[in-house]
Amino acid sequence: MAGVYLHDEDYQTTITVSEAGLELVNGHRDDTGSGLVLYVAYSRHKNLIMTLFSVRKAFNVALATSLVHLYPPKHHTRALRILEDVLSEDPDNVNCLMSRGYVLQRAGKWLEAASCFSRVSDSHTEETRDCIRAQEEHAWCEVQLNHLDGAIAELRTVIELLENEKDSDADKSRSWWRLGRAYWKMGGE
Repeated sequence: MAGVYLHDEDYQTTITVSEAGLELVNGHRDDTGSGLVLYVAYSRHKNLIMTLFSVRKAFNVALATSLVHLYPPKHHTRALRILEDVLSEDPDNVNCLMSRGYVLQRAGKWLEAASCFSRVSDSHTEETRDCIRAQEEHAWCEVQLNHLDGAIAELRTVIELLENEKDSDADKSRSWWRLGRAYWKMGGE
């Protein structure tokens, strides 16, 4: 359920649902002293088995992602603790790497943020929405680090990729603005 609210960018509700879910998972663990196994309908013919760890991780990812985006940087310290915990178990978790990158961007740690976004785009073999966004954010970090030629080329690639995406007007606008800022920073003709 938390994922639905997260997808709709309803961060406050995602936080509430995730915290309640974590409380239930932790309560079950404390009451039984054992791992929880849930059978969730995956399709008509298959079942997906999720362990206590997976359920907790899913709630933590949704919680941390929402904390990053709800009134930044107000909740970043709390979000970073959760992100680091998940990344210690799953170092290639896309949502956590992206969220960690956003927190680092906000803190002005452009090189570290670029590294997070680069890991996301390098881990995808096809151009998914996450990969395209990671490339855009990486390019923006490069603009901030004054690596303008590479950043401009990367932003142009992102804009080309976004032309094929539905419902990407906000992403296109942000990318064009960032490209303009990169040219402005470059100066000259």
